[in-house]
Formats: sequence, structure tokens, C-alpha cells
Amino acid sequence: MDNDVFISFTHTDNQPWGPKQDCWISSFHESLETRMGQLLGRRPVIWRDLKLSGTDKFGDEILKQISKTRVLLSVVSPTYFASEWCTKERVAFLNTIKAAGQPAPLGNSSRICRAVKTHVPLEDQPEELTETLGFAFYRQEASGRFHEFKSYHESPLCSHYWLKLEELAFDLAHVIGKFEGTESQPQQRAADPKRTIYLAETASDVRGERQSIALELSEGRGFAVVPDHALPNDNTFRDTVEKHISGCRLSIHLVGAKYGAIPEDDEKSTVEIQHEIAANRATANRLSRLIWIPAAAEPVDARQAAFVERLEQHAPEDPAARLHRTEIEEFKTIIADTLAELDKPPQDPPRTERDPLWFYLICEGEDSAKANPVAEHLFDRGFEVKRSPVDGSGAVIRKLHYEYLRVCDVMFIFLCEDRQTWLDMKLIDLRKARGFDRQMPIRKKAVYLSGRPTPFKQGFRSHEVEVIKHFPDFSEEALRPMLESLQSNGGQGSG
Repeated sequence: MDNDVFISFTHTDNQPWGPKQDCWISSFHESLETRMGQLLGRRPVIWRDLKLSGTDKFGDEILKQISKTRVLLSVVSPTYFASEWCTKERVAFLNTIKAAGQPAPLGNSSRICRAVKTHVPLEDQPEELTETLGFAFYRQEASGRFHEFKSYHESPLCSHYWLKLEELAFDLAHVIGKFEGTESQPQQRAADPKRTIYLAETASDVRGERQSIALELSEGRGFAVVPDHALPNDNTFRDTVEKHISGCRLSIHLVGAKYGAIPEDDEKSTVEIQHEIAANRATANRLSRLIWIPAAAEPVDARQAAFVERLEQHAPEDPAARLHRTEIEEFKTIIADTLAELDKPPQDPPRTERDPLWFYLICEGEDSAKANPVAEHLFDRGFEVKRSPVDGSGAVIRKLHYEYLRVCDVMFIFLCEDRQTWLDMKLIDLRKARGFDRQMPIRKKAVYLSGRPTPFKQGFRSHEVEVIKHFPDFSEEALRPMLESLQSNGGQGSG
């Protein structure tokens, strides 16, 4: 079987470190495999070298694995670029693609991807990596220092780690879907301007943010995102942008510290040209624009400083434009609010007191059978129960999962097995549901922990969800306070 992903890394980056003696690469590999499996609907084949040491030779086994790999995932760090092996792996993968006559990009996706564990300036990275998908597992503080994301709960940046892993898993699953022909086809939706968004190409410093937004718009919300391939760098650039943007109701522009590339025979950057075209079309085509500038961004040259100054001067006077200097996650919420007006589903009749609340019972694997008594009890109390989908392709399961997050009244995670990573992923999904086009707010979010009383379960707490614990079996009595609270606040159910 082909490898879906080949992880290229240095063993130095997997050495135990810190108070938890965390092996970063091992934890990363396991978590990525789990989440990709949930997205693909099957266990992904992810290969990494588990045995080679400094005295082993780069030989047949590595080349064999590379030759049957779909995506090369480089875990970037200073030691990665100092490693002769990692360079050989990257070169061998590119040579394999060329020898087979296969393109490196697949539509908007690339067969080389970067998980940047430790900050390395872009100018110090080889060209074949700087033009690929990149996911930074670190954050730069106001002091200029960089702090890596860790997966364990005690780390102050734990939530950032899981959000970034979620983005990476979604993107890799999307690329693998292209090989298998299971990904959604955006051109089928492109005829509807309300479902098509122009997400402008960016300079290199905010390219990762663009990738993240594109993924959430297409995979998470079902929009067609254009351009869906690299724009030309010649005198056809403007015409190509015009054609893409003419079929859209919304354009999104990410403006960082760098001015960006300049097409042939032009004087302005691709970033400025795209915004200029969008602004010119605003009146005639009812095109709305969202402009984002990172909160801490400072232009690195005079051209970018002048461009940013023009944006900040004219955007407040333009009714079709809204400029935001904020953090990227806050801007994503702004995008969701804007799209709600373009993507409103038909209005449902108002809920009546006789309508049952919908419970989304989230459980998977061996926990599914153990959750049967929970589902039966909820149904007997008058609630409508929807369970985690298990049938169909990964794309179908993912779509139905997000639809339940959009329409159900109560989000109820049931966990017996000791799966901390899985639980973290589901809690991230609940947080994302805030940006979905819900007609009614979520009434209750809860986690029910049962089964064997492990240290993780016994110590689990949360400010965002109600936590219910009863070991080792399900208890109707433990659930009673939550159900009574729901029913006393207007939820249908028989006492």
C-alpha cells in the first residue's frame, strides 16, 4: 500500500524534553494519524523512520518508502536544515515526482508540506519549501521570542497546538482525497456567487493564514474558494483576477508586513493589484471586501507602508469595505459573521414547546456500543438523539458531523476509553461550531466520562463544557441534573 504521508524529521527533534519529557515527533505522529483517520474514514498510512541513527546509511529502505509516498511532510527546525538525510529525502521525493511525470501541486494543494516546529526565517529555507503549505507550531511574543506549541494540557499553548494540528490534518486529508477522487469539486458550486469567495493571494508572510482560511471555508463551510490554483506571473495576471472575481459576492484580502511579488510588466504587487480590482468592481457588482492586517504587523519597506496607509485612509469611507487589525482567529469569526448574510438557509418555523431538543451524542469506536444505554435513556426522556455518523466516505461523515454541530441543540460527548487526543479534537469542533450559521444558540455542551477511572478522566476539568463523571458504568442519576435543567428552561421531555 502507498504511504499517504512520509514524515521527514531529525531525531534530535524527538528527544525527550521538558517537565513532561515529551517526545514531540512521536506525539505529533500519533495525533495526526488519529485526526486524519477521522477525516478520511480510514486509517492513514503515515511512515517515518523509527530506527535509523547517525551510523545508519541513507539507502534502499528510505528510497523505497519515498517512491510510494503521496505527500512529504517536513518537520522544520534548525536541525532539519542541518541534516544531510533530510535534504536527501526532500530531493529524492522531488526527483520521484519528476521521474513519474507527476506535478508537485494538485490544484491548490502541494505534495510537500511543512510543519514548522521551531522558527526558521523564510529566507533561510530552500525555495522548494517556501512555496509549499506551511503550518507554524509556534508563536512569536511581543518581545520577539518564539514559543513552541506543546500537546500536553499543562502547556499554556496547548490549545494552539491542537488548533494548528486540526488545520494540518484537514489539509493533508484534502490532498489525499485528490489522489482518491473523493474530495468535493468546487467548480460544481462556482456558478453561484453567494457560494464563491475570492480569497486573494498573499505575500509569503501571511500565506499560512490564507491556507488556514481557505481550508475552513471550503472544507468546513462548503464554499468555493478562488483562485484555486497559482495565478500567472505575467501580463495576464490582471485579466485572470478579473475573471475570478467577477463571479463572487465577497473578496478577502490579507495584508501583512511584506509587499509581495510584482508581476511582469507591472509596478504594483499582486496583493495591491487584487485589492485594486476588487475595489473597482465593488459598486457595479455589489462586491463586499474584508481586509485583514495582523495586529502587530509593521511594513518592512516603504512601498508596503504606503499601501497600508492608503488602505487605512480609504477603507472607512468605502461602504463595501471593512478593514480589521486584529488576531487571525478573531478575523475568522468576522468572516463567519459576514458569510452568514450570504449563506442563510431557509428560515425554519419557530420552535414550539412541543418540539423536542436535538441531542448530538458524540462517540466513536468501542464507545459507540457503550453509549447505547445513554441514547435509549435520552430518547425515553423525550429528546431527539443524533449519533456520530459512521457510514459513508470520509467526506460524507465529515459533512454530516458539521451539519449536526450546526443544527443540534445539545452537544454531548461520551467517552469511556482513555483517549485524550480524541477528546481534545472534539472540544475543538465544539468551539468551531460558534462560527456556524446556527439559527439558535447551543443550549448545552457536556462531556460524560465513564469506564475505567484513569488519572486523565479523574483530573479532567473545563470552563467551556459541563463535566459529568460516573465510573465505571453509565448512570441515569448522574445525568438527571443536566436533563432537568434543560427541561425547566423550555426543552421538551417527559419527566
